[in-house]
Amino acid sequence: VNAVNLTDGIDGLASGVTIPVMVFFAVFASMWGTESGSSALALLPASLAGGLAGFLIYNFHPAKVFMGDTGSLFLGAAVCGMAFALDMPLVLILVGLVYIVETLSVMMQVTYFKLTHGKRIFRMTPIHHHFELGGWSEIKIWTVFVAVTCVMCILAGIGVMMRRYHIPVWANAATWTAMESQVGKIDKSLVNIFDNDSSFEIGEIGVKPFSIPHDAADPVGYSFMCGDEKVAVATDIGELKKDLFEAIRGSKTVLLESNHDVNMLEIGKYPPQLKRRIRGKLGHLSNDDAGRAAEFLVRLGTERIILGHLSEENNYPELARQTVICVLNDAGIKCGRDVLLGVALPQQTVSLCG
Repeated sequence: VNAVNLTDGIDGLASGVTIPVMVFFAVFASMWGTESGSSALALLPASLAGGLAGFLIYNFHPAKVFMGDTGSLFLGAAVCGMAFALDMPLVLILVGLVYIVETLSVMMQVTYFKLTHGKRIFRMTPIHHHFELGGWSEIKIWTVFVAVTCVMCILAGIGVMMRRYHIPVWANAATWTAMESQVGKIDKSLVNIFDNDSSFEIGEIGVKPFSIPHDAADPVGYSFMCGDEKVAVATDIGELKKDLFEAIRGSKTVLLESNHDVNMLEIGKYPPQLKRRIRGKLGHLSNDDAGRAAEFLVRLGTERIILGHLSEENNYPELARQTVICVLNDAGIKCGRDVLLGVALPQQTVSLCG
């Protein structure tokens, strides 16, 4: 309970971290309540998530309203209460990872300080203050901690769904090894390990994975085949390689990464090491890279290209689209005549046009 209180150290942090946790509990309380005929338990986390979102408007940096111990301790009790009410207390290890790290940092600091008579492990605890004194802005700390919580909630949700509904998962060996400890105990019969060079089927859909250059545990893209149709998903690509196009060859539709505009990335507020990572061979494709890839794909017979995985910070949908169109025009390829082009945006239907 007090772990959430420790997280409440900079503007909006406890609120921002708790919102995805409450959404997680609301989703599963609603799903399980629907099965049993009563979704009343979902009202508490859903109300808290909505209330915290409203509160965050005034609590985000620079904060005009502050939560205090009374609010943060209540949130801690609500988080623990929901975990036990849904009979999933162990899920707190994942969805509450930020709370746990914050608490452990304090425990480690105090213990080490006493044992060494004044020495410290961190600049200051809880650990968000360590990053703050290291030069991170409050907004950056908030963004990273909330993003970590969102990822952990997704991983926890995968494990919960698989265990309850016996949903199978497909992954290569390295990816499964990296994620196995994050999703909890899973029935081995539900885990299907594939080789990156081999095709497999899920129902009537054929799936062909292919290796992609990215800084993850043996990441892959996918081609999906059904009848005469072939669709490929090619995102998180650090550089364009021949074997990548060979894997995508024959796809009538391709979801292609167009992550960032080079100039926006250069002048943006990302730290230098993150910019280098994005530009690197294990990073992401720029709009110009996407244009060159689109040209090659059209010559291989692709009829529809959907630009995706756009950075909210370093790109605009129309900028990505126009950059790719310019590259294609220079190559003598006309959108609308030779290929249909669209941009994938969250919660929106893709419109393919010239």
